[in-house]
Parts: sequence; C-alpha cells; structure tokens
Amino acid sequence: MENGSSPLLRKPALLLAATLFSGCSPAYVLHVASGHARLLWSRQSLERGLSDPALSEAQKRGLARVAEIRRFAFERIGLENSRDYSSYAHVDGAGLTFLVSGAERLRLEPYLWSFPVAGSFPYKGFFKKDKALREKRRLEIKGYDAHVGAAAAYNTPLWFSDPVPSTLLDEPVGPLAALILHELSHGSFFFKDHASFNESAATFIGETAAEDFLRESYGLGSPELDQYRAWRSSEAAVAQAFDRLYESLERLYGLRLAPEEVLRRREEIFRAGERDLAGLGVEIRLNNAVLLAERTYRRDLSLFQRAHDRRGRRWPETIRLLRSLNPRDPFGNLRASVGGG
Repeated sequence: MENGSSPLLRKPALLLAATLFSGCSPAYVLHVASGHARLLWSRQSLERGLSDPALSEAQKRGLARVAEIRRFAFERIGLENSRDYSSYAHVDGAGLTFLVSGAERLRLEPYLWSFPVAGSFPYKGFFKKDKALREKRRLEIKGYDAHVGAAAAYNTPLWFSDPVPSTLLDEPVGPLAALILHELSHGSFFFKDHASFNESAATFIGETAAEDFLRESYGLGSPELDQYRAWRSSEAAVAQAFDRLYESLERLYGLRLAPEEVLRRREEIFRAGERDLAGLGVEIRLNNAVLLAERTYRRDLSLFQRAHDRRGRRWPETIRLLRSLNPRDPFGNLRASVGGG
C-alpha cells in the first residue's frame, strides 16, 4: 500500500468489491471486467490444486484449509451456500486489487462513488495501481483527502463464483479463516448504500467465527488458536488507536474554528497518531481518508457482539437477525434489537 498501512488495510484485506462490476464510465467498466475475467480464466478447483505439482506443500495445505473453512461457514455458521472460493487462481504480487478512498478535509465525511444497481460506496476498486493512483490524484486536485490501499481478496455479488487468490494460500490459518469467512458473509446479506454496515458485520463474523473454527478444528491451547489470538490482539490495539484518532478529530471538527486553524490542529493530531501507530508496528501517513477507510470495516463491532451474545452465540440465529434488519437503517435497527436506543 502506498505510504504504508495498518494491519486492517494491508494483506489480508477484508473488503467487498461490489463496485468492480458497476461503473459509470465505459473505460472503468472495461478495466474491471477485463481484470476480473483474467482472474476467472486462470482459476482451478481446489481439488485439482491439491494434485498440482506447481504448488508448494504449504500452498496445498492452504487449499485444504480453505475447503475446511468453507464447510464450517455453510454447515456451522449458517452462511448462504455458494461456490465462492471453491476454486483458486494464480496471482502475481501481494495486491489483487487497489481501493481508492476519499474524504472531506474539514469533516469526517467520506467521498462516495455511486454505481448503477449496487448503490454508493466509500471506495472504488482498480486492478492496476497506476489507475488507482490517478483516481487518488483526481480527488486531491478537487480538494479531498485521498488514499490508496492494496487488497488481497474481494467478493463480487454476481452469479459466478470468486476464486481464492494464490497469494492467500501461505497465510496462517487464523487470518485466512477470518478473511474467507468475512468474504463469504457478503453472500448472506447486503444492504444497499450501507457499505460500513456490510463491512463491519463481515469483519465481526470473520474475526469471531474464525476463533470458533480454530477451537473446533485444532482445540483449546493449540498453537494455531494461540497465534490467532495474538494476531487478533495486535489488530485490536491498532483499531483502538484509530478509534482514539477518530474521536480527537471529531471533537476538533466540531469546533467553530477558521479552516486554517482546523487544518493546523489536525496535522498535529495526525503526526501524534502516526507516532502511536509506529509504536504498534504500523507506518502510515494519516489523513481523513485513511481514518474513514479503516472505520468502514470496524464500526460499532461491540454492537454485533452484544447481538450475538443475546442469541447465545448461536451463529445461525445471529445471521438470521442480520438478514432481517431494516435495509433503510440496519445499524439503528440492530442497536434497537439489543436495547441500545
């Protein structure tokens, strides 16, 4: 990722790419259609991959794990059964797609791209980094903060199945499970114009259900579960640092100060935040777009946890609840269901 990234914005990134097949310009549609077609053209079934001499033993273990995670998702979690990630495709490099995010400079408001059918999204996907950087520059010229992040996987809510990128096959089993479960959850519910809800719900399902998968598959006290819990703890520390930044900026932007003074003060907050994140192993240049891109995937996760707890942590019931929410205000509806107002 350009200028570094947080663990939540770099590989393995967790995101929905509904935008990839909904575009306003013919050039954009051609770009994403050809990029996705190349991925589909090279895909092979997981079963065939297990006998592919070109794959390492570690990658074959990754394929077997993906198959196990898919079974867990459909049989134990109750996610919508599909053919997604029943195949894999060779990918060069760590980044499969590049996501551009934008934001207002004087308030925490994302730049939204609107697409036919799919609705509005706070990001736009590209298969080539140079195209993503041009879009970033276009936003900056218009006076917005902007950011480009690399993504290692995506989900297209279309009739054909998405393959697992080969770059994920070497991932530790815990983060791999979190990513696959996150992406598969997008096939169970989708609320138009509510990308933050869709992504945050998927993040909660992916991270929480991955721990359940590891507990059932490897047992308590297993190295796999212990390593995942350590990874998740580091993710949480970074997320908390971003939450503190968000709260500080929210207070600043709420003051009635001259724009020049707001910009000066926010730079002080960003530089302090960069030092805090560096202490957690994250090197990144902050702006509002980075902050909101992070928040898209982790908004009100405790709300999802309360809803899950109220259903005895029974995943099929939690998934049914999420599917049943009011599409006009899924966050508000979920909050009301747990007595949060």
